[in-house]
Amino acid sequence: MKKILACLITLLIVTHDAYAEAVLYEGVNQLAEVEQAITQHVKSHPGNVLVVFDIDDTLLASRRFFGGDTWYNWQIGREVAHENGNKVVIKDHNKMSCIFAKLGTLYELGLYHATEPGAAEMVARLQEQYDVIALTSRSPDYRAGTERELQRAGFDIARDHLLAKDTAFAYRFDDGRSERPVTLQNGIVMSTGLNKGRVLTDLLKRTNREYKAIFFVDDSRSNIVNMHDAWKDSETHMAIFHYTRIDKTVSDEQMQRALASQRSFDEFLETAFPDRHADFSAGECN
Repeated sequence: MKKILACLITLLIVTHDAYAEAVLYEGVNQLAEVEQAITQHVKSHPGNVLVVFDIDDTLLASRRFFGGDTWYNWQIGREVAHENGNKVVIKDHNKMSCIFAKLGTLYELGLYHATEPGAAEMVARLQEQYDVIALTSRSPDYRAGTERELQRAGFDIARDHLLAKDTAFAYRFDDGRSERPVTLQNGIVMSTGLNKGRVLTDLLKRTNREYKAIFFVDDSRSNIVNMHDAWKDSETHMAIFHYTRIDKTVSDEQMQRALASQRSFDEFLETAFPDRHADFSAGECN
């Protein structure tokens, strides 16, 4: 394991609090690095701690490219890395029509595994000492499949940390770009692609929680940046871990097989639910 100090970059030191800073851990390939950093920090700066984990490609990884996180980014038109070192952008005619109406079905059918051996056990150890939640960009519409796959992989996120067990928050939140639904239940925040930094800030206000230190782990560079921007002026110590264990490159074979799976999926819809298929083909996605 490479030493944590080698990948630590101080982004901001808040001058009115010697213990308050936002720091970034780059190139984190093992979740044990997160646990070690928390332990080291708490030894010298005791206080209440919140640990926040992303789900896709941080706690869970799809067993197949089709329906997984990299496939999703490719499908919605984001630039992804090809295994040959080039960047790939999907052609418009290859994009899945009404993807968000279909994504819930893919989450329900898809199988996931923990991103690394011992991940669930490590999260459980943290839960014994600190508040731990998951903060995902998935929509609340996909909660059932998300909770099922976390449980199958051994994660028990449902602890009474921010909310008492068997209670839930459901509301709409405007992050400055758009207003979308957010839910908190069973320790999992579903944030519908909103700015995670602003969602977390707002959520802690709603739940009347303050922490001396927050540790945030995510595989997405944009989420890393948004979290830093939202907390850079806070008196809370914010440690941000860019988790890069999961290979994000794609191959020609993966893309071709994914497009074939997409065609088969649409053929099934056309046969089983022709009216719904006609709506999707016409761009009527609701």
